[in-house]
Amino acid sequence: MTDYDLLLTASLGAVLFMLMAGNRAFAGWVGVAFYALMGGFLAEMSPLVYAHAAPVVSSMGFSMGGQAVAWQLDAVGWYFAVIAVGAALAVTWFSAGVWGRDYQAKGGNLRLLNVSLAMNVSTMMLFLGSADMLSLFISWELVSWSSFLLMASGRHTVKYALRYVIYAMAGAMAVMGAMALVWNAAGNLSFAGLQSAVTHMGTAPLWTLVLLLFFGFGIKMAVLPFHLWQANAYAFLPGPASAFLGAISSRALPLIEWAPII
Repeated sequence: MTDYDLLLTASLGAVLFMLMAGNRAFAGWVGVAFYALMGGFLAEMSPLVYAHAAPVVSSMGFSMGGQAVAWQLDAVGWYFAVIAVGAALAVTWFSAGVWGRDYQAKGGNLRLLNVSLAMNVSTMMLFLGSADMLSLFISWELVSWSSFLLMASGRHTVKYALRYVIYAMAGAMAVMGAMALVWNAAGNLSFAGLQSAVTHMGTAPLWTLVLLLFFGFGIKMAVLPFHLWQANAYAFLPGPASAFLGAISSRALPLIEWAPII
């Protein structure tokens, strides 16, 4: 079991614990401990940055239709994982104190907030280690659905979260179309295959690929004109959820999404 596997296991443990004890007074502080533990595993992998070590490969890879699906954490993924875990630790620390007690007293569901935040972090750790287009797509969809759950954690935000789902599903279909183009051109969905497909495509297929990827990822980035889901979905969220989504999901993830292409 690699350090990356331990990181993923700890993130899943945070989800399960928050599911069982999310409304109890001590739950937030144990959540802080889980995120600190994840920070420790990330510290163990810091040679990725200062020593240019090889990516840390997860042992949970598998094959689907002859296509290898794998996860590995490299220096770029590590950097954003540190930011995501640090942000989760900060907002959980904040919500575990007076804010959390006031939020519950006003009828807020602290369990849902804690669980959805932990799910966001867990799926993000998976997403940041995507080693091919198929693992990226799977992880990206998991992040999207956990983001929906976090958006729906507010008392009056479900309708805005459902609007996000409509956008996200359209984006997913666009990315699937792009993957089909890459498969047709390269015969595989590896990032090397993507680069090869781009260099050998004709003008029309290449522009189609670029537009499909821009549409698919542009929704997550909330760029004009795909931004209409974002304002209300964030504005009416509980403070910690809004801070995490605004700082992490709509900022860090798009950079990771485009990195293999660039």
